[in-house]
Amino acid sequence: MKDIMSMRSSTVALLAIALMSIVFAFVGASSTQQVVASVNVICPFSLTLTPTAPFYVQPQNIVISYNAVLLGSGCSALTSVSGDMYVQNSVTNTVYDVESVAINTVTSTPSTGNVVFNSVLTYNNGAFPQSSDVAELTLSSGTSSNSAFSSVFDVIQPANIIVDSLAANPQSATPGSSIGIDSDLVNNGGLAAINTVVNIAVTAPNSLIYTTNQAVGNISPTSNQIELITISGNVFTSTGTYLIQENASYYSTYSSGNTVYQSNIIYSSNYTTSVSIQNQNSGGGGGGGGSAPVPPPLPPATIAQVSFASMPLFTDIIAGNSTLQQLGLQNTGNTPIWVNLSVPTLSFGTIMLSSNSVYLLPYQTLSIGIFIQTNSNVVLGDYYIPISLSVSRSGTSQVSHGTTYIETSLHSPNPLVPTVTRSILLSNSSQNLTSTVQVYNPTNSTIYDALVTIRIPQSSVPAEDYLSYGGAFSSSTLENGTYVITWKIPSLQPGGSAILYYSINNVLDPQTLTDTPVSLSGYTQQASGTGFRIIDISAPTGYINSSASIRVSGIYTGPNATILTLVLIGPTGLYIDKPTQLVSVVPNGAAEATFQVGPFTSAGTQQFQLTVYGNLKNQTYLVPMIVLQQSQSSPPVPVQGTKTITIYGFYIGVSAIAILGLIVIGAVTWRIRNSLNRARYDSARAQRLMRMRERVSRDEGPEPHEPRGPIGE
Repeated sequence: MKDIMSMRSSTVALLAIALMSIVFAFVGASSTQQVVASVNVICPFSLTLTPTAPFYVQPQNIVISYNAVLLGSGCSALTSVSGDMYVQNSVTNTVYDVESVAINTVTSTPSTGNVVFNSVLTYNNGAFPQSSDVAELTLSSGTSSNSAFSSVFDVIQPANIIVDSLAANPQSATPGSSIGIDSDLVNNGGLAAINTVVNIAVTAPNSLIYTTNQAVGNISPTSNQIELITISGNVFTSTGTYLIQENASYYSTYSSGNTVYQSNIIYSSNYTTSVSIQNQNSGGGGGGGGSAPVPPPLPPATIAQVSFASMPLFTDIIAGNSTLQQLGLQNTGNTPIWVNLSVPTLSFGTIMLSSNSVYLLPYQTLSIGIFIQTNSNVVLGDYYIPISLSVSRSGTSQVSHGTTYIETSLHSPNPLVPTVTRSILLSNSSQNLTSTVQVYNPTNSTIYDALVTIRIPQSSVPAEDYLSYGGAFSSSTLENGTYVITWKIPSLQPGGSAILYYSINNVLDPQTLTDTPVSLSGYTQQASGTGFRIIDISAPTGYINSSASIRVSGIYTGPNATILTLVLIGPTGLYIDKPTQLVSVVPNGAAEATFQVGPFTSAGTQQFQLTVYGNLKNQTYLVPMIVLQQSQSSPPVPVQGTKTITIYGFYIGVSAIAILGLIVIGAVTWRIRNSLNRARYDSARAQRLMRMRERVSRDEGPEPHEPRGPIGE
């Protein structure tokens, strides 16, 4: 009983303390307290993006105009507004260029500017190809940001005519003869060449110049056109070497809506060949230092009892470079023979034989090396080099003579782009043909995924089974009477070469293949990877009216420390905070980037594209994200600005009283609960239990006047 009274006294004391706290709290609430807190105020701004033209024809600059206007009434201006503008393919989202944009101040008055993208670049250097593009601009100032897309505009590559080959027929003639000019024009541009005209200038040995031209018409993009022009015999009246030079003039035009583009007259580069004019009894023998008489349709099958096991028919040479060819001679008779060889002095370089005389035993085959070195300052074009042979049988005075020719085509060097040269070798007495195509990379960058294409007339191949090819990943198709062989070269190091080939058994009219053009296209100067290996791309479920984070992590396996650029592109109109991020990486080091996207405005699967740009080839990944309906309110969006809030002392006092009251009530409840659960001592019950224990030990029954009941009564 004494314990209960003590507990009750303590409880009353606690309640008194709580009551006094309430009184003092209300008294203290009579004085007002002011607290200043910093929160954010929305400062939105609008952003528009407009291309200055519906299309841009290279080398025109691409000019994008942007307009930023402050919309919020709570802010007077935004300062240090900056961001990035991207130009990307409107279909594939491939980013072609990124430019930084900066505005000092955005106010309620429009702040406008232009961003210029220089399109005077080639596709191989990673600039704009011919495509339909859009521009995207993201601007931010602190936590206020916005992004916008422009309308679609076109990037157009103008027509680009190249004189791919030029040949005179015949290469040697008598004074007064008419000469036919066979030229191949190729349009490598993106627009048609309009009103193309072939211009020819013939320079006579006495330096007189004769000019003529011929209208060709329009040449479509990525197509070629062969022109045949005849020059009258009254031009070739004296003996000597005549230089024939050709170029093409044309213009390009393009229109979209009310905007029309038309270029000035454009002239292609020059191509040069030569013709040797000799009197009929002068003997020829090499003419203008390498411009030989017209070669026979094929080298002679035999000279006496010598056949050509192999015979170089054609070779390309870059001016200033050299080539080594092999002439195979076989003695088809049963007596030994001597073969003497001679070559002329060349006007464009030097030619040497590994041996000027060989002794062949019966049925023996030997090879003669033919080394040709060209000068760097030569007249480009096609030349025929005669190789004269005299065959004498051992022990006799009988001598047989014969001549064969190597057609040599000289080209100008270009250290900025890969070069393609080819050679054609006849074998088995001119029955079989093997052509070797060499791709050389003179640049200081590795090239990747180069496509090499050659077109072979079906009339030169007896049947498809007679045609074979190899040297790289290759395939062939038959298109409009032409076999089209395509090789793909995965990579080619600086200074490296790739050797490709094709062969035709029982070839028909092999000389037509000397004019077969070879094209190189599709290559890039970027590697197959950035060295950044993606380990994980985390794209959690998003919700409408909420934002989400896309996290990218990976390992850099490149050889040197560098900076990678990660660009995330999302659905049109969806905001991405800092879509371009620079990540510093070291070899075998981990790196990550986080992109904040949203808020989302529609449910479904949102498709993002992540591109990793490095010093090698770009890597692109597709990142899908599922967006669901929002089941709870959206989280607050951070904005910029401050506002003062006044909080009065009355509310502070009430809050303090409530907290103190809860503490007191909790303490009282705890004391009461412990009191009720605590065991209490009963002396009568204890004596009764002792007597029961004694009777049990004596095996007696219960006391007669002691009623049994529940323990604790």
